[in-house]
Amino acid sequence: MTAVTPFSGLTSNALAHIRNDWLIWEDDFIKIRVPPEASCNSFRCGASGRPKAPAILLEREKPCARCRKEGETNEFENKWLGGKKEGGAPNEWYETIIHQELAGPAADFFNMVFNVYGRPEIGLAPSSISKAAHSVGKKHVDKNEEPYTKLIRTGAVLYAHYGLSANDIAELTPFSPRSVRRIVYKTPEVSLNQKDSLTVLKAISDREPVTVEDLSNEIEVKKAGTHHRLRRLKQEGRVTVSNNHSGRPAATWKTTENWAAKFSCDKCEFKTHSLCGIRTHREQAHD
Repeated sequence: MTAVTPFSGLTSNALAHIRNDWLIWEDDFIKIRVPPEASCNSFRCGASGRPKAPAILLEREKPCARCRKEGETNEFENKWLGGKKEGGAPNEWYETIIHQELAGPAADFFNMVFNVYGRPEIGLAPSSISKAAHSVGKKHVDKNEEPYTKLIRTGAVLYAHYGLSANDIAELTPFSPRSVRRIVYKTPEVSLNQKDSLTVLKAISDREPVTVEDLSNEIEVKKAGTHHRLRRLKQEGRVTVSNNHSGRPAATWKTTENWAAKFSCDKCEFKTHSLCGIRTHREQAHD
């Protein structure tokens, strides 16, 4: 669970109550839509009796302590860290995305729980997840900061290390781009100094056809982050891919004829060479 927490960005309350019908399974990612209110777990975890075996699900006779404490019913109101994401209503559901490649440990966990073992829900108590986070980070966490909150925030730093921009990270987690920047700036070893889109496209053009591995070495961005960028550029019609399959030969990428053109806003005359920039403009000016 401590491996899932940073990548999912979910509060301990949401993570403990998560159930299979909150998940949308896609080829590249698992989307988790957390409702504004959800009933308490129907089950609780019991001792398995076998080493490394999943905990047995037992019928829960009463709501968990968190639900009993915070609500008059058996439901909890699920507010993201007590606030809201930019542009969202306070009680709106929020989404988080577990990317199959970028967040492998978290994706494997959800696949094991809900597909391999077919469990309807995780069935844990929020307090048990918080205790796990505390045991992992008690030697490294500021005494004035909640250990679980600290663990959640490491996810944004991990994604930045992969080479993703603040906007990319905000799309994968409940954090806003502004919050992502604040988190990353507190980690001197990691930065959001990204290679701009034109630099990446020129590197592809100069070496095409190029593999993800060769391109990541050239632009000095992790392979997972490079792959994420290539998919974005492909969606914008700036690159194409061949041999896009698992195994050898590795997939190779080429630029299209208009690779050097500026990205244009479809609602006004704004143009920029930065893919991140055009997406930020669309969000701020038109969304």
